[in-house]
Amino acid sequence: MSYLIDDVLSTVFSVTAVLLGLAVNGFIPLVNIKDWVTVRKMKPSDRILTVLCSTRFLLQFTFFLELTGISFGLIPLSAYAAYCITYVVELFLDLFSHWLSMWLCCLYYVKITTSKHPLILHLKSRIPGITKYALLLFGFLSFLTGLVYYVSGDDISCLHGVSKNLTANRTFESLQERLMIAYFFGQAFPFMMEMMSSMYLLSLLVSHVKHTMSNFSSFKAPSMDAHWSLIRYILLLYFLSACNLVGNLLLWQVTSHSIGRSVGYFIIFSYPSFHSITLVLCNPKLKREMVKTFIWTRNVLCCFRGDGGFRTETVAQ
Repeated sequence: MSYLIDDVLSTVFSVTAVLLGLAVNGFIPLVNIKDWVTVRKMKPSDRILTVLCSTRFLLQFTFFLELTGISFGLIPLSAYAAYCITYVVELFLDLFSHWLSMWLCCLYYVKITTSKHPLILHLKSRIPGITKYALLLFGFLSFLTGLVYYVSGDDISCLHGVSKNLTANRTFESLQERLMIAYFFGQAFPFMMEMMSSMYLLSLLVSHVKHTMSNFSSFKAPSMDAHWSLIRYILLLYFLSACNLVGNLLLWQVTSHSIGRSVGYFIIFSYPSFHSITLVLCNPKLKREMVKTFIWTRNVLCCFRGDGGFRTETVAQ
């Protein structure tokens, strides 16, 4: 993808979103790795979350280099080299992150479901062992999907020599078919799997809330605030994933329209940031560590300003 945005305002917003994403997606792996060093154990969901956020960190780092370096001429690379390297790395990381996000959502569903279906029970027992193989499979699928898109996109400048030879005897319709195949397996299919898992999660949570409220009187019923909050976070994650799907569609199919390009660019730049922020907010451990980090940062700033010593505050567990 080429993310050279002509509109200054869009570029400023995109750079801000990317910097925010670098901070968040760098923070999450550090927290999980710190816990792993302490207890020498990491849950499959935390393992996938760590790989997902590390992938997004690298993805947004390439975004940042392109926005601040290549777009403004700060990186002394030829247009050919800069475009090719950035394009290939960005597309692979983007596709890989979609598969990881889908798998993370499936893991959460399998973790909290009460279903006694043999397939679900089998997945629960096998997930720790198949996670590493799933990562290898997702990497292969991302590479294969990206390869199909590479050889189908005859408008990709860094592949002009290759794509001209590969597409010389192909019709426009056949190229569009290959682009749609790449889009389906790289973008749409992971989104559909994530959507199905999200809907199952929502149905389980809503059923649990209704069951709890119907079996307790209004004076004895436990608070459902945490459940409703989680439901809102799941809906927000689903909305962000849907926006990202639309943003990629705009870039893959409506690349000649300036408004579509600008909207697609901003969505793709900001999606990894806002999606990871939502993951932090719905994860008690990450949320608690984020609050501690904010308090520590504020104390350090106060110390440098000469406002006194460090303040200690209790973080809710």
